[in-house]
Amino acid sequence: MTRVLQVLDFPEPPKAPPAMKAPPPPPINSVAGAASTMFLRTARLVPQSPEAGRAAIPLPPRPVTLGNDGSAEVQVGGPGVEARHAEININAKGYTLVDLGSKLGTLVNAEPVQERLLRHEDVIQIGAARYVFREG
Repeated sequence: MTRVLQVLDFPEPPKAPPAMKAPPPPPINSVAGAASTMFLRTARLVPQSPEAGRAAIPLPPRPVTLGNDGSAEVQVGGPGVEARHAEININAKGYTLVDLGSKLGTLVNAEPVQERLLRHEDVIQIGAARYVFREG
């Protein structure tokens, strides 16, 4: 014997509201975008020669002066080093080394530079002192 049961009429489940899209990130050249990128980067100078000292030097997210002046953040001694020899700046692209018009110049990977975007494992030479630039 076959029995026919009454069909239950269930309402449709509620539909989820459409997902809200996250706002696009700010352009990298905007002040907020550059600032947030700058603070995410970390880098340090690791001495490669005795003239450069012994301990690694963390680079803060602001310009850092290299030279033999007592006010330089990275003090480099020896012949051929000027009071304010070079500077390392940070921007949205990364860390940039700038020679500050020194007489004997600044080398990166044994090449004279006026300004250069630094890459991981670049060797910076000021006078006889050599530093390895390391990111991360």
